[in-house]
Amino acid sequence: VQSGKTFVISLSLIEYTKRVYENDPNTKYNGAIVGWDLTTLKGNVADVIDNFMNELGYIKGKDYDLKYGTSDKYFEFLNIKYYFFGFNTKLSFNKILGKPLLFVWIDESARIYSNSTLQQSFDEFPGRQLSYVGHPYKRTIHSFNVEGNENHPYKKIYIDGKQDAIHFKFFPTDNPQIDSIDKVHKTIEIYPPGSLRKQKIFNKWVVAEGKVFNQ
Repeated sequence: VQSGKTFVISLSLIEYTKRVYENDPNTKYNGAIVGWDLTTLKGNVADVIDNFMNELGYIKGKDYDLKYGTSDKYFEFLNIKYYFFGFNTKLSFNKILGKPLLFVWIDESARIYSNSTLQQSFDEFPGRQLSYVGHPYKRTIHSFNVEGNENHPYKKIYIDGKQDAIHFKFFPTDNPQIDSIDKVHKTIEIYPPGSLRKQKIFNKWVVAEGKVFNQ
């Protein structure tokens, strides 16, 4: 929780776009940045990307576009246009259909997959990238916090089952603002002892307290 995942991925997205452009500047590509809903996605991702672009000296409207209006929600830089999508209803995936995607970033992926009604649509995401099988810059990123126990369907399918994926584990104490032993202790104490602390601070897939079974 608040370990810097979004910070790292947002900055990497900018660098990634530059690499894609250097590799093939004449082709236009689409990407998708997906979150639980459009409101949280704006604050958690879109605004972070916008801040990075400003800090790096890029000018909105000239070097890049970032729209988050009623109809248009996208970040366009060089030759990639990243569309923002919420994914908290069964109809969410319909808005993504039809677009071949070189890049997909699903934020809060484990939380989305916790909803059984969204799992089938979630599993269809690889089909949006079929056009780019073999492309050197085809990428899929999932970012998430621990949401359940060892038998959580997301863990079994997308963590344990994806042996070819690269896994990064972030702890709250990786946040550069937590820069002293005292702050580390206070961070750990934010959650009371028990399953929530194990999940959100130590990344343990454990059973929520109050249940009478362990599987």
